[in-house]
Parts: sequence; structure tokens; C-alpha cells
Amino acid sequence: MISSKNKNTVRIGLFGIGLDTYWDQFKGLEQRLRGYIDVVSSKLSGYDVEIINLGLIDNPQKAFEAGRVFKREGCGADIFVYNHLCVIIYCVAGC
Repeated sequence: MISSKNKNTVRIGLFGIGLDTYWDQFKGLEQRLRGYIDVVSSKLSGYDVEIINLGLIDNPQKAFEAGRVFKREGCGADIFVYNHLCVIIYCVAGC
């Protein structure tokens, strides 16, 4: 999702990680992880930010493509959502 906001708005790259080989082994895991990303996106949308939400990155090809998209879009921060028994949000300045 890319929305049009003014030039001074911070662009945030948002993504979650998983491993696609787990989806068949653990029913509902992929949907649960996507749900966590949606929750974070919805909370961030309450601020004056532009969210570049690439959803769930679950293989190396998607990871490389995500890097290219974030660089092209000029993100000011990346938010990485990781789930392993809990949700951890990690912000990195600069994309």
C-alpha cells in the first residue's frame, strides 16, 4: 500500500518474516503472521506516516525484491515484525 502524503512525511517500510516451508506443516501459521502485520500497519496508520507494506516475506526471492522496493521507495525507516512465541518490532533508521 503506497499512499500520497506530503514530502515531509516519513516513509516506513513494513514487513513480516516467515518460512514458506512451514505453511503446510503448521496450519493457520501463515494467516496468523499476516494478521500481526495488519495489526502493526493499522496502529502505524494513526500517525502522519506513509506505510510501504510488503506483507509477509517468506523466501529469499521475496527478501531480495523487498530490499529493492524499499530502496526505490526511499523509506526513512524499516519495521520488521518477527514472531517466535511473541511479536518483536524492530525499527532501523535509513533504508
